[in-house]
Amino acid sequence: MDALKKDYWYSMVHIIFLSLLTVVHLLMAQGLVVKLEEGMTLDCICPWSGNFTMVSWKRELRTFAVYHPIHGMNISSGYTGRVKFLKSSPMDGSISLRNVTERDVGQYHCSIQSFPLGSWTNNVFVKKAVDFDESKVDTSIRVKKGGNVTISCNHLSNRTLQHVVFEMVRGRKVQTMAQCQSLAGSSLKAISYKDLAHVSCNSILNASLQLTNVTEEDGGLYRCLFDMEVVGQTTLLTVSEGVGGNLTVQHMIYIGAGAAGLVLVSLVVIAVMFFWHRKKRRAKVRVKSHPLQRSLLNNYEPSGVPKKMKKRTKRQDPIYCNIMTQPRQTKRKT
Repeated sequence: MDALKKDYWYSMVHIIFLSLLTVVHLLMAQGLVVKLEEGMTLDCICPWSGNFTMVSWKRELRTFAVYHPIHGMNISSGYTGRVKFLKSSPMDGSISLRNVTERDVGQYHCSIQSFPLGSWTNNVFVKKAVDFDESKVDTSIRVKKGGNVTISCNHLSNRTLQHVVFEMVRGRKVQTMAQCQSLAGSSLKAISYKDLAHVSCNSILNASLQLTNVTEEDGGLYRCLFDMEVVGQTTLLTVSEGVGGNLTVQHMIYIGAGAAGLVLVSLVVIAVMFFWHRKKRRAKVRVKSHPLQRSLLNNYEPSGVPKKMKKRTKRQDPIYCNIMTQPRQTKRKT
């Protein structure tokens, strides 16, 4: 009995000592939604560095694939020859599936065990391709890099909804950004899966997602799903490098008013110049057509001769000549 007690206390002390030396992280990553297609990839990449111990994949609480760097992998029946561990990096536990069918639609769960930081888990949702309609865009927003933007999601429904999810569609993958869940007592729980994303849950039918300090990675097609069935509003977000991004309605009003004012001033200047030239032309016509002015020009100076030409003309001296005249005949007095 004493030996058993000693072993028990030794084990307890050993466990406590290891817990003090090791910081264990149990972190749930943001959910990913993958389109059902041949060769689809289910991502499971641990964000930190360390020693990769093991990764396991579950579906409906049933483990179907396990990989260990030393002992190899174990694949359950139904997935034999269909699962491939990618191992693209030291902390990568992602897999790819082949020979997929509609029975592969559902939720998948992966768990990576590492040392010394512990375990990391991730959820992946596989949906049918019909759920991904990237051609439907309700609103387009352009924002400059480093700015802030708010994406709204409104929906009208007669039935009671339990949650709304904000997703970003990029290529073949859809990333869950945030969600609002309905809890007991009519309360709502807001969950954000990104550091710079904040979700506002006023109600299930009226939610908004705010992105701060956006980067090029935030650009894409955003949509909201109600109870993972009804597709709500879709918003296309474009991130630009220029200063002229993030134009609001108020900014557009200011720009329009400034352009209208500039056009009005230009029209006024053109009208004033037109009437001034017209008035000047009429004055010239009046001077040319007045008879008194025309006679004065004929009597005193040649019209149309510039003053400079007058000064340059040589002075003309008078010419004298002798003219023979007959003498007057006078009558004699008798």
